[in-house]
Amino acid sequence: MCGIIGYIGKEDATSAVIAALKRMEYRGYDSAGYAVLDGAGRLTLEKDNVRVGKLKRLDIGARIGIGHTRWATHGKPSKNNAHPHVSYDGNFAVVHNGIIENGDKLKSGPLKHVAFASETDSEVIAHLIAAEYARIRGDRESRSAPTESLSPAEYARTCGAKTHGGEAERAQNNRVCVCGIAAECANNVEYEKIRSDRESLCAPITDLPPAEYAHNAGYANIAGNNENISADILKAVENCIGYLRGAYSFAVMSPLTPDTLYCCRKGASLIIGLGDGENVIASDMLAAAAHSKFGYVTEDGEIAKVTSESAEIFSDGAKIFKPLTEIINQGADFDAECFMRAEIAYIPQALRRTAAEIISSLKNCGTEFFRGINGVFLSACGTAYHAGLYGKRVFQDIAGLPAQAEIASEAVREVRFLNARTLAVFISQSGETADTLNALRAAKERGARTLAITNVRGSSISFIADKTLYLDCGAEIAVAATKSYNSQLLALYLVALHVKSLSYYGCYDLSAELEALYTAAEATAAASYSELFKGLENGRNFFFIGRGLDYVNAGEGALKLKEITYRMTDAYPAGELKHGTIALIDQHALIVAVLTDDNERVKIMNSIAELKSRSATVMLVTSLEGIKADLTLKIPDAGAYLTPIISVIPLQKLALYVAEALGLDPDKPRNLAKSVTVE
Repeated sequence: MCGIIGYIGKEDATSAVIAALKRMEYRGYDSAGYAVLDGAGRLTLEKDNVRVGKLKRLDIGARIGIGHTRWATHGKPSKNNAHPHVSYDGNFAVVHNGIIENGDKLKSGPLKHVAFASETDSEVIAHLIAAEYARIRGDRESRSAPTESLSPAEYARTCGAKTHGGEAERAQNNRVCVCGIAAECANNVEYEKIRSDRESLCAPITDLPPAEYAHNAGYANIAGNNENISADILKAVENCIGYLRGAYSFAVMSPLTPDTLYCCRKGASLIIGLGDGENVIASDMLAAAAHSKFGYVTEDGEIAKVTSESAEIFSDGAKIFKPLTEIINQGADFDAECFMRAEIAYIPQALRRTAAEIISSLKNCGTEFFRGINGVFLSACGTAYHAGLYGKRVFQDIAGLPAQAEIASEAVREVRFLNARTLAVFISQSGETADTLNALRAAKERGARTLAITNVRGSSISFIADKTLYLDCGAEIAVAATKSYNSQLLALYLVALHVKSLSYYGCYDLSAELEALYTAAEATAAASYSELFKGLENGRNFFFIGRGLDYVNAGEGALKLKEITYRMTDAYPAGELKHGTIALIDQHALIVAVLTDDNERVKIMNSIAELKSRSATVMLVTSLEGIKADLTLKIPDAGAYLTPIISVIPLQKLALYVAEALGLDPDKPRNLAKSVTVE
């Protein structure tokens, strides 16, 4: 959900980090921040409850830095809760993506005497690394470091640095090192005595270069031995993750090694991009692409040490060697005034790219993976789940296979009937959706053949699934999905046709069918419905209805409206209106009906008549002739299974129009994240 970046190299780190954070704004966030080290190794932070563009620039000639966009999970959006977080001793700055599930237990256990400056779960990482590092260094004569016999809990009790007054905040801003105050004093020592003790033990970081600070903090015997310090920090990171439960990735920067970044992954994406005299750590390829053409996609449990010239990856304490992965800049238009509008306009081209990629990939998959399937299980979240409902229908109708679609957060309860002849399909635009990945793992445990459909190469889902199909529809920047949904529908249609071709030993010439789709998409994406939509933003209660595949798109239309306009709305099968929902219908209701199946014409017309008799306004999105409503929006016909790929476009445009008419930012809706990497 959050975005993390680390940069080290020849460019100005402030500029590089801020630019990368802007490239990750699409993920959704409520606060942002970054930290850099200047030429003397001094740590400086800038963070706040603001957009990336509002952050103050730290123009201090830094060549190393870390940054973060935060989507709040633990603690409200605020300056204190924004990342980076700094350890109690000022030695470690951390940015974190994910959730530490046992964060509260760590705060009340091993770290119970540390003064936390935030409400977040993330801050525990910085303090645990500091405690483990000090324990590893083991200067027994200094109160700044524990003896080898001390556990992290005992160390925290001895050196936990509970600060008073404003010291915790100043420590977070790296003005003081708060490494010398015990949180509890056995003899009830008065506050002023504690303050005096602190001042004798600690020195301001801003007044000391790293080597002198290390000496002052009790590390005189190793000050200046950067290689040993780096190895000990790596070990401290490794020890730290032994405490953590949950899904996470994080990056660490330290004044003790001002030429090195550290990172770790477990359950949340993390990429190391390799450049020319510069390297990056990032949550996704878009952030890394500005500086790298190749890099490493880390896997769970791996830790890395990154300098401007190298990247070393470790697993279980041993250095490992990984194949390079191409880092693809997927061609996002970062200068678009409105990304959602640009992405809707791009749908025709996205469909062409998706068709070419999927058809080629299915040929390369071979026949054995799909042969002998006796059932299909589809699972996803949000918009991708609606694509799964479409997939259920096309696998049933086209491939003649029993199929079910489940919301991923519930799917782990539904996989018990899967087996080696089940094709289990998991759909995720980002490839990082936590619930979808969990459902995928559960399906693999049952022996199912797992197929991932995603838009992001190198994403986590591609490493877990048996086979992966890429949409290749270009990077999607707006939080609300548009073109990726259209591409998901097309991909599922093509897979269903492929499975059928294996059963009937036939093949299909799709060229005419696909050209008709592209032509219809171009006409619909280019059409303007502003006059038709005018005034719909004023006090309307929206309802979406449809039957069959049209009901699937009614659900997607309702979701788009919720996401970016914050209006309470929902979708219903048209046949369910009389079973309760019609009680909500009055003169304030706007009903959006979707009709592309001529077999449902009479029933939808009857539903429209019932709604109009109760003074509702009805907008009809249809590809059929001879049917009208209060507002009728005609779209081209592209065939029974491909027209739904077109009929959703006006619904996407409706949500966009209402959002902008209400003065809202459709690209960055409140509370939402593009990549939902936590459960």
